[in-house]
Amino acid sequence: MSKTKTPWCIDPFIQMAHTADGFFRVCCIGEVKRERKDLNTKAMTPLEYWNSDVSKQIRNDMFKPIEEFSDTTKFACSQCLKNNRDGVRSRRQTENTRYRDSKKAKINVIKHLKNIDYTYEDLLYVNFKVLGNICNLKCVMCSANASSKIAAEAKQHYGFPKGWSAGDKAELEPFTPDTRNDYFTELQKIIDSIPKFNLVGGENLIHPDFPRLFQMFIDSPNVGNIDMLIITNGTIVPDIVQDNAHLFKSMTILISMDGVFERGSYVRSGLNWKKFDTNVRKFANNKDVFLRLVPAIQMLNVGYVKEMHNWIESVGLDPKMAIDWNNVVTYPETLRAVNLPREIKQQYMRRMVGPDVTHPSIRVVFNILKQPQYSHKEFIEGLKYLRKLDKIRNTNLLDHFPEFEKYIGELDDNR
Repeated sequence: MSKTKTPWCIDPFIQMAHTADGFFRVCCIGEVKRERKDLNTKAMTPLEYWNSDVSKQIRNDMFKPIEEFSDTTKFACSQCLKNNRDGVRSRRQTENTRYRDSKKAKINVIKHLKNIDYTYEDLLYVNFKVLGNICNLKCVMCSANASSKIAAEAKQHYGFPKGWSAGDKAELEPFTPDTRNDYFTELQKIIDSIPKFNLVGGENLIHPDFPRLFQMFIDSPNVGNIDMLIITNGTIVPDIVQDNAHLFKSMTILISMDGVFERGSYVRSGLNWKKFDTNVRKFANNKDVFLRLVPAIQMLNVGYVKEMHNWIESVGLDPKMAIDWNNVVTYPETLRAVNLPREIKQQYMRRMVGPDVTHPSIRVVFNILKQPQYSHKEFIEGLKYLRKLDKIRNTNLLDHFPEFEKYIGELDDNR
């Protein structure tokens, strides 16, 4: 593929994703316009979306300079555009590196340039929130669209977010009773042909329909060709996963972890740390499971990388293999690590220096900490938001992050 035909981002050519309420998006962090109800699993099949005018527009823009992107692409790809602007490694950079030598990816680019529609067999992977937003945690950087617990809290205290699609309910699903059969029929076609499937939540493993969903993979003639990735919060270890992991080409359990001990439980509100520790060790002891722990790097954990690194070693895992620091929070903007004051960033840098932190992707964290503060206003808004959650959840930010105390006086609601 010639240099001029190398897309800005490979993702639109190789995969697709959808939200908990069924809105298709360019990738797992792509922005969606919920007023476009036609671009939803309840209105079209995944393949119809992948070959839609919107998808083709985004793929066409991938060969243009950023300043010439259409409004559609600027909106859909806004998270990577923000990170690129701020000197933070973006998802598109990670994906481009990962699929740089993929023959299938290159063929898909050529197919698009020749105006050949895609089939399910062209997918390299999908990132689907099949079972909606059902979740048992309320992570501070998460949203009602990805956690029914947060949605229920929002309903009680400050209202559902704009564009909420579930009426008065806290639970979202990518199908209705009328469209459920069609959704799972299309899902089975994908399972029967795809080489990789990323199952995202909510928290799929606690959903009552998870065993039935997982059985669809087990019963597929394609199961031995699937690299299965399940993203989970580590609060449960289902026997059906442990006992059948060997059937897949590979089984990756990706556990979200945003701090250790009480600090980890503060960030991931509702987390029982002792049980989490036990569950991580259970997955780690399964020889048929490749276990990875992935923090969402933001203002509450960017300075505690060494703590997490050391705990992973204590579990008996190699941090160089078992953790990835590339997942950087872009939204909500008020919790972005780039907004931290320089004084705090320098304090965190001193804390991290030493031979214990040697993961190759740790440079992402260092690059954030080396930068000047991006927005003090956003930082203060982040503190306001966390203090608001403290009042609702009966927690105290400063018990776990005393370095923020000197800034509390800048909060309008501080009394």
